[in-house]
Amino acid sequence: RVRHLVLGLAAIAAPLMAGACSGGDDQADETPASAIVTPSPVPTSDATAAAPEPEGTVVNRLALDVAACFNDYTLVDDESGDTTEITTEVDCRRPHLGEIYASDFHPGAAGDPFPGNTEMERWATAACYARFESFVGRQYELSELEIGVIRPTEESWSDPVGLHREILCYVRAPDGALLSGSMAATGI
Repeated sequence: RVRHLVLGLAAIAAPLMAGACSGGDDQADETPASAIVTPSPVPTSDATAAAPEPEGTVVNRLALDVAACFNDYTLVDDESGDTTEITTEVDCRRPHLGEIYASDFHPGAAGDPFPGNTEMERWATAACYARFESFVGRQYELSELEIGVIRPTEESWSDPVGLHREILCYVRAPDGALLSGSMAATGI
């Protein structure tokens, strides 16, 4: 029943910081050729073609570990139009949407109310920004990479099974491109 498989770059990982940062022309030669790759064409809805399988192991996005590389997919059911979003962990040597480079815990205590989406995003983005340069090896404003954040939602914040206060910081390429290899100490 599921016929479309779309690597969800923009739909699932919406930019948290406006604009892509890039270095000047003199720094373009320093980018390893295999670090940022062009995205694959999106599969068509040809009913005779089988949809490709998501690559990697399906995981809970909130449970990714530091150094994990991942892809987000949106599965579309041709009959109903329903969509399902999944995240897969992949080997960093394979094309991937993002690489987790840091994690941090929001200081909110177990009984504290959810601080709100705007405040949570502000806090998470600041925490990830503070760790970006030490991971990539280049100041964020000069980097060709962008910061992505996986943060608690109001639902996960108050989940009684495990109060979720952790944020995950990841690097991604701009403009829907995919990464290949770890971005650690690349200076990209």
